[in-house]
Amino acid sequence: MALAIKQVQDEGRQVANAAKYHAQYQFLGRLEAPLVELQGGELPNWLVAHPDGYVVVYVKDSRILDTIPARHKQAYRGSAVVLVDAQTAARLLTADRK
Repeated sequence: MALAIKQVQDEGRQVANAAKYHAQYQFLGRLEAPLVELQGGELPNWLVAHPDGYVVVYVKDSRILDTIPARHKQAYRGSAVVLVDAQTAARLLTADRK
């Protein structure tokens, strides 16, 4: 995941983390910029302001992993994590609230 985030940042795109960020990708990815930490109501506004951005989203139900179009996906702490574009993140987070 860290290397995938680095590739996106190297393309000049911003990357946000849709949860509390503990810098878990910073060292491994040799990231030059920290991820934007977004929680709750901050995320929809960020997605609108950064339509070319990417978001690290933590997926509770890893059974749906194959249905998510992601730049990168992997198992993470008993669930899964995906790196998705802003439009996909908006859909995932809307579905998660239902």
